[in-house]
Amino acid sequence: MLLVVVGYFAEAVDQLDTSGHYLAYLNRCAIMQCMVVIGRESQIMKGVLDLCVMSILDAEPTYGYGLVSALADRGLDLVAEGSIYPLLARLERRGLLSSFKSPSAEGPARKYYELTVEGRAELVLGRQSWSETTAKINRLLEVHDETASA
Repeated sequence: MLLVVVGYFAEAVDQLDTSGHYLAYLNRCAIMQCMVVIGRESQIMKGVLDLCVMSILDAEPTYGYGLVSALADRGLDLVAEGSIYPLLARLERRGLLSSFKSPSAEGPARKYYELTVEGRAELVLGRQSWSETTAKINRLLEVHDETASA
């Protein structure tokens, strides 16, 4: 989404005359559009980050930075390490994750996290809830798109 905004901005700048009167205005508009998009994605991620993390851990135990990298590899690069570690601690306190230390060739031992039986059950319920909720929202958005284009 950021590239679209940047692309829009670049296109608008190409159309400026040499005086550049609208440059500051266009720059503010592009920044505001980026902030809205990032803010919306950030709010959505807050609601489902635990589910995303548990889904990654369903495949194999992983350490904190490995989770950040795995999320980024899947296009969720808004997630920082500072968000992951408190989340992992909360999930562990709730009994959904367990942890263990494993030696690392790159330095000190790493703390790996894995789903517990309770965590796998929660993941199944979370996936079902996500599927049902997104289906409802998609239906709502599709209806709105159809009426808007009519």
